[in-house]
Amino acid sequence: MIQLQMLLHGQQNIDSRLDSLQKEQQKNRQELEDGLMGIMRELKHDIAGKSMEHSEDLDKLKQRQERLYNEFNVLFLRLDEMEHLVSNLLHETKDDAAAERVQQQKPAEIQEIAKSESLQSVLSISSGSCVEGPSSQEKRYRKPSQAFLYSQKVEEAQAAAAAKGQASEVIHL
Repeated sequence: MIQLQMLLHGQQNIDSRLDSLQKEQQKNRQELEDGLMGIMRELKHDIAGKSMEHSEDLDKLKQRQERLYNEFNVLFLRLDEMEHLVSNLLHETKDDAAAERVQQQKPAEIQEIAKSESLQSVLSISSGSCVEGPSSQEKRYRKPSQAFLYSQKVEEAQAAAAAKGQASEVIHL
């Protein structure tokens, strides 16, 4: 009977130890879950904050891009106006023998010209045609084009101006 009591007592100790281990395991599991939930909340908050920062940066970049497109459109409009003015100037001086049109196949090279051979020149850059961009937004682009150099010798310009009774100013570069 003593052995039976000892076995029973040993069994009770084992049962109580198992109960305490299960409670400790449950407590550790709950602490782990709480810790993981806290980390998940922090990560969600960080991700939301970073996505807000990135969306703000993206909005700023879109605004800069839009501003650049607008500036390019203004530049293209001014280039069109300049072409129109040069065209009008050429039509006005079309009958003048002093004005001649020279087409360049490649960009002009820098050449040193003596003062006696100085030229009075107007450079007209043809900007090509307007093209719509690939998107549905109406962005303007330009196709490559040609440049024309209209020149006349300074002496001829002075003679023509003197014949018309106008004063002319010659600037040597």
